[in-house]
Amino acid sequence: MATNEAGDRTIVTGKHAGSIFPREERTVAMALRLDGTARPFEVEGAVYARELEANGEGVVAGPVLARGDVTLSNLGQGGTQRFLGGVSTRGNLAATCPALPLGQSLTARIGAARFIFRGEVIAENVALHNAIVFGNVRARRVTLDSCIVLGAVIGHDIVELRSSAFAALDGRAVTLLGRCSCFIASGTSRTPYVFGVHKDGAGRAHPFGLRHLALCRSVEAGCGFGRSEGGQYLPDQTIACKKHADGTCAFGQVRLVGADFVQADGVRKVGKVAGAQTTTVEEPVPLHVLSIAGRALNLRPIATDAELVGSVLRAVLEYDHYDDPSRAHAEDEWHKTLSPDEVSLLRLATSGAAAYAP
Repeated sequence: MATNEAGDRTIVTGKHAGSIFPREERTVAMALRLDGTARPFEVEGAVYARELEANGEGVVAGPVLARGDVTLSNLGQGGTQRFLGGVSTRGNLAATCPALPLGQSLTARIGAARFIFRGEVIAENVALHNAIVFGNVRARRVTLDSCIVLGAVIGHDIVELRSSAFAALDGRAVTLLGRCSCFIASGTSRTPYVFGVHKDGAGRAHPFGLRHLALCRSVEAGCGFGRSEGGQYLPDQTIACKKHADGTCAFGQVRLVGADFVQADGVRKVGKVAGAQTTTVEEPVPLHVLSIAGRALNLRPIATDAELVGSVLRAVLEYDHYDDPSRAHAEDEWHKTLSPDEVSLLRLATSGAAAYAP
């Protein structure tokens, strides 16, 4: 381990045993840099910093808390940054990596993940690129590019998803661009949804399309994650799917259309002042809802898939609390119910990038 001070920041390289907290009054105001450019950084505990910068490959085992901006970059040729206790900051959070063609990104291939967050990501504004989040993303403005979120994407003002997958979403204004996917058809926006083209890192334009992953998993409605072609799960044809990314998926029934975005009547609570008293009243407000309730479908496979997402999320978040036999049992269950690509995704969140077999 090497920990050095350079001006107003502390720089950590290699392995750090335990947590990183300010230990003196003067270090409270210092920023922290985790440097994994020469070799991966590894922090065995939690991190607290005024501001945080992380470069290159590495892992933080505990939660990350910051008062200012969190800036993450992973510009090397391989490896991931993993934050196994989530990240929360009062400032902005941005995670950047090299811009890629969509067919080489996380939209098409699980192994393309450059950032892993196990737990909630909370900030004033969040911008993630090629990231997997096992938990919710909460911010005033959320921008996701080629990401997978096994949780809710919540933007108090704006949500913009570019060729990304989500379990649920909520925002004042929601924009969906390019090749998107949803685990559960659940989403609300205070204004009409905006759909558009996503230009990838190579400058190629990808028109909007939203597929329901429960329908993709079904061999009746979709490809069964490849099983309809030969009885076996196929690589890069599940949550991350090359055919979906390049627009060659032939199963139109898995895609949600304009009729699946409906307007509903909602209410909001507002405070009314009358003299010295303040009362709360409900006012009507229009909501624009993503829902498949109007479709004539067998809903059991969809309900089963929603339950599966919940059980997977729970298993990943509880994994570190299991003993070795319980971990082995959990991994056996993954192989029984999930595709190999999905098992690789869970291994990325638990055992690290070394467990991923491309």
